[in-house]
Amino acid sequence: MRKSYLKLHLDNEELKLSFKNAEDQKIKDRWHLLWLVQAKNLKATKASEYLGHDKSYGCYWIKAYNEKGPSVITEKKITNPNLGDPKITQEM
Repeated sequence: MRKSYLKLHLDNEELKLSFKNAEDQKIKDRWHLLWLVQAKNLKATKASEYLGHDKSYGCYWIKAYNEKGPSVITEKKITNPNLGDPKITQEM
């Protein structure tokens, strides 16, 4: 498995401060994940497991961070574009 790549939007100290100062646990985990990948050189899957999340958790947040920058980490509600219309309709 290849190493996780994180764009250098923030340095290690900024990531560390972000996860230490976050009040919301979900947001804190996202920052912590990024810090583990960048500062401690962990793969996304290992960092995810370390934090008690599924392996895909890290890949998702690293991709989002690399594409959209630090602001995506603090978004409370993330919409999944893969979710379509409900499969059950009122007529059923």
